[in-house]
Amino acid sequence: MTREELHEQVWLKPMRTVAESIGISDVALAKRCRAADIPVPPRGWWARKQAGKMVNVQPLPRAPFVLANYFPAMEVNLAVPGDSCGGGRAEQASSGAPHFRDIAKVRDEIRAAVKPIKVPSDLSAPHAAVARLLRQDAERKTTAEPDLCYERNAKKFASPIQQRRLRILSSIFRELERLGCKISGATHAGERFSINVGGAWTYILFGIEGGPASTYFYPDRKGPKASDRPQLRFDLVEFDDRSPPLQTWRESQEPLERQASEIVRGLLIRTEDETRRFALQKQKWKLEEDEHKRAEPARPAKPIETKSSVVAAPPATPSLEALLNGADAFERAARIRRYVAAVKAAFSEEGSAEQVAERERWAEWALQQADRIDPVVSRIFMSESKL
Repeated sequence: MTREELHEQVWLKPMRTVAESIGISDVALAKRCRAADIPVPPRGWWARKQAGKMVNVQPLPRAPFVLANYFPAMEVNLAVPGDSCGGGRAEQASSGAPHFRDIAKVRDEIRAAVKPIKVPSDLSAPHAAVARLLRQDAERKTTAEPDLCYERNAKKFASPIQQRRLRILSSIFRELERLGCKISGATHAGERFSINVGGAWTYILFGIEGGPASTYFYPDRKGPKASDRPQLRFDLVEFDDRSPPLQTWRESQEPLERQASEIVRGLLIRTEDETRRFALQKQKWKLEEDEHKRAEPARPAKPIETKSSVVAAPPATPSLEALLNGADAFERAARIRRYVAAVKAAFSEEGSAEQVAERERWAEWALQQADRIDPVVSRIFMSESKL
């Protein structure tokens, strides 16, 4: 169901009726409408309509940029109507490979959609995520630790560089939100966040490089050496610290205040590239699964082994096929971990204590499965490649 079709449905029938027709709860339907920026009838609207009173249908606003056939940007005429009311984020017909729009044009459109960002000189009107960090910081009570030379629960955002960091972060979040992205999750230091870009999750690490309050960053051996003087650094990362950053912005050339717009553009372009790659990977997995199903009935029955028939298998040798299979397994493990992180970020504050505990058990199980198939963590690659 497209965004336009869903808007029409929720103003023709009550939410509960529409939800039942598509097999979800009215709460889940309301969430989908909020995510797709679809207005719904306010409380009492249906009662007024049934009483014959004048009621107004709120028009469907223009779709935010990230819902307008991006992430990935596909050829609309080849697409099947989108799932999850995501505008142009449509699945391709199962009979063919994904057909993407010209990447050079899409990148130009992304660059043009991002407005120049002017970072304010104070935090008088911060983004909601930054305001929450400041409230938490204000509630911290600094207490001296007995017999030690440091203080517990010290203010985290009082220093000038931290104030700069939060001002830049707030400005970047405001622009991402204007474009239709959703911001969620944060560590107590406000350095890690999850960005939902049209249904695709991207993760950032924005902290301080160098100096006594340095953030832990993955060591960048190929990049420039970090300055001893504290400087800000913005990374696009995987969900954890096991992999190098996907992209980095430093203050080696100019302050990050002047790079804020380029950071947003880079984040969106990187997400477009990643979602295209994943769409192709999903198609590859589907083709492999279909091929496996077709070949399975023709597979001969495995003979029963006896002691006399058991022959030692020849030693394994390195092969390109084993290398590719290992790379695919590594990609799947990384996707599982990112999926788990996205679920935890999206539902971090929802549900009862039992539901939270159940999600934690599920997350632990899912991460164990990721570690099991990850050839690096499980060290399977050692036996496959004889390294």
